Amino acid sequence: MFIAVDLHAHSMFAGGAGGISSSPEKLEQSYRRAHKRFREANITSWKKGIQVMGSGDIQFKPWLNFFEKYLVEEKEGLYSYHDSEEARVEEAVHYILQTEIIVTTRYKQWRKASHVVVLFPDYDSVRMFQSMLEKLGSKTERMARPFVTLATPNEVSDFFYGLVDSEPRIEVIPAHILTPEGVYGGNNGVNMLEDFFGLFHERIRVVETGLSADPEVLGLIPELDNKVLLSNSDAHSSALNRLAREFTVLEVREITYDGVIDALRERRIDYTLEFPPTEGRFFFTGHRAGRKKPRPHGKNEYCYFSPDTLPEGNICPICGGELTKGVLHRAFEIGEAQGNKRFLKEAKISQRYIHGVPLIEAVALGLGLKSISSKKVRLVYDRIVGFFGNEVSLWKEDPEKTEEFLSELSIPENVKHVIYEIKRDNFTFEPPGFDGQYGRLVVGRKTPYLGLREIKR
Repeated sequence: MFIAVDLHAHSMFAGGAGGISSSPEKLEQSYRRAHKRFREANITSWKKGIQVMGSGDIQFKPWLNFFEKYLVEEKEGLYSYHDSEEARVEEAVHYILQTEIIVTTRYKQWRKASHVVVLFPDYDSVRMFQSMLEKLGSKTERMARPFVTLATPNEVSDFFYGLVDSEPRIEVIPAHILTPEGVYGGNNGVNMLEDFFGLFHERIRVVETGLSADPEVLGLIPELDNKVLLSNSDAHSSALNRLAREFTVLEVREITYDGVIDALRERRIDYTLEFPPTEGRFFFTGHRAGRKKPRPHGKNEYCYFSPDTLPEGNICPICGGELTKGVLHRAFEIGEAQGNKRFLKEAKISQRYIHGVPLIEAVALGLGLKSISSKKVRLVYDRIVGFFGNEVSLWKEDPEKTEEFLSELSIPENVKHVIYEIKRDNFTFEPPGFDGQYGRLVVGRKTPYLGLREIKR
């Protein structure tokens, strides 16, 4: 059977999503928010068509306590939240126990950091992981996305080998590997997985694409030819434009933890739905408007460059500082460093994938509205989802069938047009994503990945 999964998410306690106070009063307030969040996530996941979601931050003690108290293990290793005991299992998404950690080490005298997703089969393995973190000085009752500081890549290897040797069903997945916070990111300059993970690189089976890359971009990197490419949302909320904005469809023998892990390890990936990389916040190299350092950019001063148009020394023509390296820039650099420089049309594409955008954003664009939360946008969105069953069913349908089905729906023609163009892969993002800024959706034309630059003062 085929299921859609989104295995990397966060609780409301993670950085960038509100944080937490450990006082009983504040904790109770957070738990009330958690109940609301789960109710929203059940609805959003149903509309999206996602069967298995990442729990996010599961080693964080207050979050783990909430899971143990309020979620039920409906499938082996998968947990569901229900508003009442009478709620049917099928109405709730299943959660896999998951966290993201930030690992730092030193390589060639420089401090390097990489975000890493970890999947757990049960609460015992989570508690074992908590103990490992606490021995390294990480406070699992205070940090939802903890830092793990290790002196060398050999220590990184020992740490992860110690984890998976204690529980072989645990899966370790380098997260959004080409963004600045990923192992290959511009902040690191790491050109081989071994340079960061030491010998543990041999045990890495799966890597996460991230919102600014897809299998074509990752196909520029020879080392990834035999890795499974997993796409997830990395969402900090259950909003319709965040949760499952990227997802992976797996062929599983059973909907259990082992069923999901076996599908990943055996490369039973039907397809991934990907952001077009130009939408991702770090696709091109550049500096966004309003930057403060090293010298201020004005409100409308920005610049971005494709890899073939970079300024000399990668220096910003506006402020004189080093530009934030984009994902495409890094992919070409890494391929060359690994001794097999590839070009986009020659990239080895190891998995099937399709490009898409959150349907709610497509509807808003078709209606000419900026707010995805407006009543009009939600009404049209629900009408489309009600017809197709969920977003997964819409995106996997071939373009001709989609056009035929939408012709039967009473929704504005401009909305149909936007969906048609997205389904035909005839859309782009202008300006594209760069230096932490998402790209802006434009339908009706394609933009090449190369030969682009813009300097606006």
